[in-house]
Amino acid sequence: MVNGRVTTHGFDLSGFDLWSAGTLYKNISFTLLPAVEASGALGFEAAFIRFDNLKGSRWLNLKIGKFELDNMISEKRFFFLSSNGGYQSYHFVPASEDTINFNRFAFGLGDNQLGAELSGIP
Repeated sequence: MVNGRVTTHGFDLSGFDLWSAGTLYKNISFTLLPAVEASGALGFEAAFIRFDNLKGSRWLNLKIGKFELDNMISEKRFFFLSSNGGYQSYHFVPASEDTINFNRFAFGLGDNQLGAELSGIP
């Protein structure tokens, strides 16, 4: 064990997001979140479309695109103004014999995922 000193100061300005969301038509909504990373790289953190009340039922709602999993706490919305004390448990990777290759396929609970979600509201 090595003793060390951690010094922090200032705000965590890790990038810039321009979030847009809204209704396109009755029962059709969208979210578009282009992001500029601190390195200057451009990408989409989230981009999805959601169709609600399919076949006239509140039990049939479909979301398609890239979005955050429905977790209890979102790591995308910080509670603090610094990057310390985040949501490291969302990115836990278990130890394995082949850790290097495993990390390529690691699934982070806090990462936005490509996919589809079928949900219902009673």
